[in-house]
Amino acid sequence: MKAAFEGETGKMIILKRLFDDPYICITDLYDVHKVANVEKKVPREWINETGDYVTQEFVNYVKPLIQAELTPMMTDGLPRHLYYTEKENK
Repeated sequence: MKAAFEGETGKMIILKRLFDDPYICITDLYDVHKVANVEKKVPREWINETGDYVTQEFVNYVKPLIQAELTPMMTDGLPRHLYYTEKENK
């Protein structure tokens, strides 16, 4: 928000990794035109030799990004991201 108020446009917020162990990152701005509609593939060296699993290097990279224990917010006994309408019941 601060960057937008300061006149920055065409930027997106990214997580910039500073260290792997311990995992430390900061937020930064990046030109959205350099990443929009661009496919970034997992590097081949992060796939094992037989091609059926990933390497420890990949696990080390991705684990801080996906590791968490999340408790879903519940509404009327359902996770909040699920919803029910009367129209669907008919």
